[in-house]
Amino acid sequence: MKFIPRMDLHLRLQHGFLILFTLGSLLTGRAVAGGLFPGGADFDLWYRIHQWAGFAAALLVAYHLTYLLVRGYVEGRNWPSFPLAWRKGDMGELRRQAGFVLGREETRPAGDVFRASQKALYWGTGLLLATLAVTGIMVGLWENLGSFGRLPLLGFAARLHRGFSLVLAAAFLWHLYGVLTWEGRFAPQWAWLTGKMRSELAEAMVPGHHRNVLAQEEERLASVSRKSAEEEDDEARQLEKDAVEEDLQAGNRLAREEKFVDALFHYRRALERYPGYSQARYNMAIVLRKMGERKMAAENFHQFLKDDPFHPLARKAQEIIADIEKEGGE
Repeated sequence: MKFIPRMDLHLRLQHGFLILFTLGSLLTGRAVAGGLFPGGADFDLWYRIHQWAGFAAALLVAYHLTYLLVRGYVEGRNWPSFPLAWRKGDMGELRRQAGFVLGREETRPAGDVFRASQKALYWGTGLLLATLAVTGIMVGLWENLGSFGRLPLLGFAARLHRGFSLVLAAAFLWHLYGVLTWEGRFAPQWAWLTGKMRSELAEAMVPGHHRNVLAQEEERLASVSRKSAEEEDDEARQLEKDAVEEDLQAGNRLAREEKFVDALFHYRRALERYPGYSQARYNMAIVLRKMGERKMAAENFHQFLKDDPFHPLARKAQEIIADIEKEGGE
């Protein structure tokens, strides 16, 4: 498999808008703090854009986490299967991942659907955005805090807000480093745009996801194989049914032409292919009676009644048997 699916359109849109809103919030925050744009820049405009971009980013992260929680529950039918849940052993994996990045480990930890480093990035980004939202609201609503005595708290909140925004920017850069490099080589991949990733790259970067996709593909191929076998069986049964019907019709035609021996050949072949074919049994019994083989005819009428006692011709068969018995033996 050269490429494997990585993200559907819904997930790609979530990531794209999150990047847009977060970068917009960071850039406009720098503009509000001063030094990024010329002095004539409209402070109020940048401030309003900054507020709305930050609010949109926080809202989108909340939606994204809710989406992952619901998806994890629907796919796994239980909360412990949530792929971003922090599990026992993740801290050890995180240390080994750091050792691999620093060159102290030769191989990257295998990981699950998400590596421990990816989980830490997810939850850390969510926590950073939540903190930025709280401190941003504190700074934005300073007029309603009641007194100038609380201004030092506002100053601390503003410094905290700026500090965490720098940490968030560093997290984004780290994420981009993880996206655009692979085991020390510059290897851009555009799964966030195309929704696909090269199989060998996915095996190294997201091994858990890679294993799941391969398992699903194997299951799909096995299902197709089973379906093909069932279709072949159905086709064979249909051909057999058609052949039996052809023998019945050939026997009926020959019987009308009073070619009774040839008719019996086709009725017998139809019964060999489909032993429970009551109509062929009845027609053969009729031909045997016409040939004067009353005993064999009676045996076949009895077998016909045994195989299909509720057949519309069952009463007629009973009457014929009675007539044969009155005629007396052979």
